[in-house]
Amino acid sequence: YMEGGADWSATGGKYILRGYNKKYADENPALYGHYTLICLPPTFVGILAYNSLTWLNVFPMAPDRCLIFSAGLYEGKVPSGKYTNYFVDAFFKEDKEICERVQKGVQAHHTSGGRLVEMERIVVDFHNYLGTRMFGDPKPEIYAAPEMSNILG
Repeated sequence: YMEGGADWSATGGKYILRGYNKKYADENPALYGHYTLICLPPTFVGILAYNSLTWLNVFPMAPDRCLIFSAGLYEGKVPSGKYTNYFVDAFFKEDKEICERVQKGVQAHHTSGGRLVEMERIVVDFHNYLGTRMFGDPKPEIYAAPEMSNILG
């Protein structure tokens, strides 16, 4: 988690490069293999990497169903093949399983909910977005992760 609030969030990290993308990581490991994820509620999530911007829009259709549209822009040749397909499939599979478990938990009558880890602060930002839009809650101040002060100055 880097910084965010009720109107937007930014997170970032590293990912493991394979196949087509690995040659770029070998040339400049400090740059390649990092990403920034940008969330603009209620529906947009974008992932900015060294040679691409990919995004998805999530449109709720019912309490237990949504549509997801995704697309991307790439520098040069569009990556394809088993590694790209594996990453996309694994990314959506993981999120689908997590969201389905959360949906079951939301419907439970005898629970008070779970705790989020710091890495999932983006979920807190989304909850704040919902609170401001649905209940008129005041917008909390922008939160910056403490370690970001060393980077941002």
